[in-house]
Amino acid sequence: MKDQPPRTSDPQVRGDAVEVNRPPSMGSIREVVESTLRMNERVHHTIMDYALIVAIVSLLPTVPWLQEVQLGAVVVLNLVMVRSIGKRWGFPRGQGPLARVFLVLGILSAILSMLFVYFLVYLTSLYVPLMLGWAKAAGGFALTFGIGRTANDFYLSARRIDPRQIHLALRRRRRAERPHASGVAPQAKEDRG
Repeated sequence: MKDQPPRTSDPQVRGDAVEVNRPPSMGSIREVVESTLRMNERVHHTIMDYALIVAIVSLLPTVPWLQEVQLGAVVVLNLVMVRSIGKRWGFPRGQGPLARVFLVLGILSAILSMLFVYFLVYLTSLYVPLMLGWAKAAGGFALTFGIGRTANDFYLSARRIDPRQIHLALRRRRRAERPHASGVAPQAKEDRG
């Protein structure tokens, strides 16, 4: 028997056992939780990818007109990352007012962490001059990572979930665990996009 308790609606009686009609798309509670955690792990990889891209964009040497282009690219990359995170979770709705307050506080803390990391690396570069170019890159990485984690927490605080997203994650997991016809188990491929 699965981890879920039997439901009393629509039972089919076969001999002494009662079989519950459950939709074939939903697995046990354990599978749903594991799929959700796996999806959260992929979101974390997405956040790290965007943070590294922002760090690389910020690491490029700047001239006065290119600095505005870099700032625009950082803003656009952060917006695309937040949209990608929302798409991964199926844009769930039903976040309460407290979640919105924490969203604003999370964005402010991401900006403060960017400033702190920037000044920390900048002060270090006074003693190690090679690190001067890394100050903007470290600040951009901290900003993007903080905004990504805040957006992920905001989407996870939804009161309503999209069952199709959980179903798709379960199906991907089952496909990855299914042995090939040759008898060799496939390696689990991470969907990082």
